[in-house]
Amino acid sequence: DTIISFHDDEEEKKVELSFNNKRGTFSDSNNNLSSNISKEKGTTTASSLRRSPGVTQECGGTLAETYGIHCRLDRMALMANGNLQRLFSSYYDAPVSVVVDRCDRRKTSTPTHNEQQNQKQIWDRLVHLKVYNQVFCTAKSKVIIYDTKCQHLIESGEVGLGQLFQYLNRLPMFVLCDAGYNNGGGLYRIYELNCKEVSCRIREDFHPSAWNINP
Repeated sequence: DTIISFHDDEEEKKVELSFNNKRGTFSDSNNNLSSNISKEKGTTTASSLRRSPGVTQECGGTLAETYGIHCRLDRMALMANGNLQRLFSSYYDAPVSVVVDRCDRRKTSTPTHNEQQNQKQIWDRLVHLKVYNQVFCTAKSKVIIYDTKCQHLIESGEVGLGQLFQYLNRLPMFVLCDAGYNNGGGLYRIYELNCKEVSCRIREDFHPSAWNINP
């Protein structure tokens, strides 16, 4: 079995999750959590663990073996869970800006007033991350908002998704769905970030020289 350890902030204790390779299920150290999981390209994802924010997917092998990602910096970017902007800003010791190219709310049928208070809203976003005024990453995302307090932040186009989770003071559940290199040699990844208020599915495409940008 594969063992994952994390700290449960709500119950203030350490929890160990055991993955049964034959059954494809997780159970915790107290045997009170069991969840089916999905596998993509040999990767085990903990997408249905309700009580474990921040728990990332567990690979059947290493990231290099599973996705062919041998660059150490690329592997760091691969596992960023809403903090990619901060990661690159620290690497370059320079501000990273998020430029929103498109942020379109999907049209839905007109709800009643009560339905409108609880109805989820879906946005399609296209943003570019820039350092030294140069784009190093383009992200296309589907964002589902369950909390009306967050909707104006998304609609304004003034914050990145990582900043949105900071605003909520949430550590989202991170699930890596796919990764590799595109035909131009740049890294790409597809992943999900989920918490109670927000759910995102994101594809990021990095410039081949993302780690070698000059001022």
